[in-house]
Amino acid sequence: MPQFATHASFLLELPSDITDKVIQALTLFKLPKHQFECQIKPLNCPIFKVASFCQTNFENYNPNKPELEFFYQKHKDGLWLSHKDSININDAAFLCFIVLETWNLDTFVVINCSHTSDCKSLNGYGGRTIVVTKFKIEEFRVYKWVNQKRIAHNKIIQATKDLNHAT
Repeated sequence: MPQFATHASFLLELPSDITDKVIQALTLFKLPKHQFECQIKPLNCPIFKVASFCQTNFENYNPNKPELEFFYQKHKDGLWLSHKDSININDAAFLCFIVLETWNLDTFVVINCSHTSDCKSLNGYGGRTIVVTKFKIEEFRVYKWVNQKRIAHNKIIQATKDLNHAT
């Protein structure tokens, strides 16, 4: 059975002080839920908002053993997100969204990713682009674009056949 993976590596451009706060929030996120609530409950701050949002919205969140399905590292221009095996691109996009929304940042994040397989597969490869702003997350899938091109091509072919048949 083929193993599928999603690969991406991108920069969430942030001021250095906000990058540090996001790293603090991700560190808090990784605490078991009961420890998170005990340590953070008295704080009502953006760091708590980001960590709490991640706990509430990340796809495979386990309150007893929280794990991130992406790597992050401080970069001179913000936060670099990637993964060595398969990134959870939805969680990474949600993180970007909540960070931009929380700190009211006008950053425009573009996440290009590829979907691959470890063996030959007829439709085992593809890709998409996700665009994130403080207002929304938008996704553009390659297969949808290809399908639109195929439909347009077939219409041209059919119109040509109809024109040739009419003459």
